[in-house]
Amino acid sequence: MKNTVKNTLITIAIIIAPLAAFAAKESTPKSEYQLPEYKVEDLTLPVPVKVVVPRIGGRLLGHEVRMKFEISAEGRAYNIGQQGISPDQRTNDLVAAMKMVLLSWEFEPALNNSGNAVAVKVIMPVQVVKKGNKTTALASLILDDSSNRM
Repeated sequence: MKNTVKNTLITIAIIIAPLAAFAAKESTPKSEYQLPEYKVEDLTLPVPVKVVVPRIGGRLLGHEVRMKFEISAEGRAYNIGQQGISPDQRTNDLVAAMKMVLLSWEFEPALNNSGNAVAVKVIMPVQVVKKGNKTTALASLILDDSSNRM
């Protein structure tokens, strides 16, 4: 009986000792490892404060485009274009109409986490929909994550 208890204790010690050493090794901080530096800048979305609605005919009903442009720290749109290319002339007409009106839009600029106005690149999906008895453009604004903040 004494040998059984002794053998059991030795077996447990053989199993636990390496585990304890491994746990102690893992808890020791590695001084050579450094966390990478990340620069995160939280931005608020720019908010349109003056919007001019394009004149859109019923022939554009159901058409969609993704307008890509930049909004300056002063709240003006520039570098206006279409994301992607469409061979459809009606879609091109919608892009031309949106380019014209976006030049006259005014925005409350995007703000960084310090409260400073910053320029940003945005994508604005535009869809022509029927609203009541009128055909109009429905749009939403999103930050363009594929580009660097300016």
